[in-house]
Amino acid sequence: MALRLLLYVAKLYEKELRNNPEVSIYQRKRFPIPEPKFVVLYNGREPLPEHSTWKLSDSYMTEQENPALELNVEVYNINYSETSELLQKSAYLNDYSYFIYLVQQFVGNGRTLDEAIKLVSEQCIAEGVMADFLREHSMEVEAMLATEWDWDECLDAERKDARAEGRAEGQIEEREALIRKFSQKLSPDEI
Repeated sequence: MALRLLLYVAKLYEKELRNNPEVSIYQRKRFPIPEPKFVVLYNGREPLPEHSTWKLSDSYMTEQENPALELNVEVYNINYSETSELLQKSAYLNDYSYFIYLVQQFVGNGRTLDEAIKLVSEQCIAEGVMADFLREHSMEVEAMLATEWDWDECLDAERKDARAEGRAEGQIEEREALIRKFSQKLSPDEI
């Protein structure tokens, strides 16, 4: 997760630079960037503590005392529990967690995902859990939750993006190499 977030933030910073044409990564003057904060709201199946910190350095091949590059991800387990201190602090988060918990229970008891989402939406409205939101947006919620995550499709898309970026970087490196080669023989005007 930390590695994925590192890649996301790098892309965001790159976009920030592209949107500021007067700024260059090669300039001496410091270009202020927004400070990132990495937070994951976890509702997966593996048991996790209510709060933990995942570090990029946990993925390094060798353990280092002070890694040159670190990224800390605050992970909050939002799986439904009536005793969760975190969920007690936010009614919205508690309601969402309860909704997902019920969907998982219905699916675990043999309902299809579509059936579970519809039944849970009706139950939550009757119980007053996210009732206004579900009345107004139940179709969108059902469509969003019913769209199953396709890991292979995600990986394929990431590979295609990486190949395209690699090709673009290769072209830039090729141009830079040509410029270096010619700059030894020609003046900047001639290049």
